[in-house]
Amino acid sequence: MATSAPPPPPPPPLAGPPAPDESIRVLLSLSRSLALLLALLAGVLFLVFLAFAVFNLLLGAGAGGIVVAIYCLASAVVNYVVWRELPGLQALAASRQYGLLRDHLIVWVVLGILFFVLVGVLLAVAWVKAELLLSPPPAPAAPSTAAPGGPPTCPRCGGPTTLVPEFQRYYCHRCGAYL
Repeated sequence: MATSAPPPPPPPPLAGPPAPDESIRVLLSLSRSLALLLALLAGVLFLVFLAFAVFNLLLGAGAGGIVVAIYCLASAVVNYVVWRELPGLQALAASRQYGLLRDHLIVWVVLGILFFVLVGVLLAVAWVKAELLLSPPPAPAAPSTAAPGGPPTCPRCGGPTTLVPEFQRYYCHRCGAYL
């Protein structure tokens, strides 16, 4: 039997996406910063619309701007409360208590969507990621073996594989990939 050239070394690991729990922490941190910024912006808008409503009342034009001013005040309060509560949620994410995190996030997702959508959307993405971390991982596809005790066959092409002792992995010459 002719021996073929040794297989090439495995490629270096690529810098992939961040781990799911790290992305949750980043989303919560970004949501917290954005909530504070939006709370300040809504507070300023409240003052502007309140002044506009008072000016209209003094001129006898009605109180049309008061509803917008009240919405801005509610938005400022909700975003401030979100900003105050997110460190507790960040602590849950850091301690990998994703069930509690998911349960607590749903309230803030709804409030965030009602008062300035962007914070709610970011929190909704964090909620989905926490939900995915709680679901069981898919069963890994085990390579099939040609014969009991023999080397496995390649799951992609079904061809024979060779054990490369240096890497403790099987290599498929047909696909040019490690299993």
